[in-house]
Amino acid sequence: MKKFYFLVVTTLVLCLSLLALPTSSKATANISNKECLAQDEIALKNVEIVDEDYIINTDIHNPETILPAKVIGTEIDKSGNLVTKTEDLDEFIIEADGDIIAEGQVIATGNPTNMVAASSVCGTYTKINTISNVKVSSNIFMNYHPSFRNWDKVNGYFFGQTSVSYSISVSAYNTSLGVSVAPPGNGTFIKADANKWSRPAIYGDIYKKTYTVSTYTCTGKLKSTSAKKISYSAKNTYIKAKYK
Repeated sequence: MKKFYFLVVTTLVLCLSLLALPTSSKATANISNKECLAQDEIALKNVEIVDEDYIINTDIHNPETILPAKVIGTEIDKSGNLVTKTEDLDEFIIEADGDIIAEGQVIATGNPTNMVAASSVCGTYTKINTISNVKVSSNIFMNYHPSFRNWDKVNGYFFGQTSVSYSISVSAYNTSLGVSVAPPGNGTFIKADANKWSRPAIYGDIYKKTYTVSTYTCTGKLKSTSAKKISYSAKNTYIKAKYK
């Protein structure tokens, strides 16, 4: 279980009603029997991933917005890199107790910082309206793998065959991103030149998303749609040795 220490994340609240969503969505939300409270914001901090099949992005330029993504699989590319594929999730729920729900399950949780009687407050529903999502960098160095702090002269590094979520800073875009890459393990071997000092590093593609955020009233009616926002996300992430 990996903890992500983000800036305080503020999300606009939607108190869902039974009429606001289809039956399947109501069951997923699991909040229709909670009392709606006139509360404008839920603030979350210390967001913790509870399902490693998902990652959470927050952009420092738009700290009020949570951007979840799902890990959809890994593959070996032509260069022998173990590439992790992800997919953005544009609809999700933030419950009053801080649980973040997507695709019918809790994927992460945070500590609500300004809620009272949380058990009597309905959750929040956020819809991300994607206007465009364009690749702006390919195979860019993002940062070093968090599990490897030192430089070594070795012929390679062993990694597991599953993925783990990490939060890394990407200086090229002045932001922190959630990424999913393999942890140290006994599966995939990433080659390195034993004559050079190296460290495993995370590479991948950077996408620039332009979007708006829709929020609703407790009756399920559209309350507001934000102005256009811009955020960055990492896709097709992989590990290879970086040299001094």
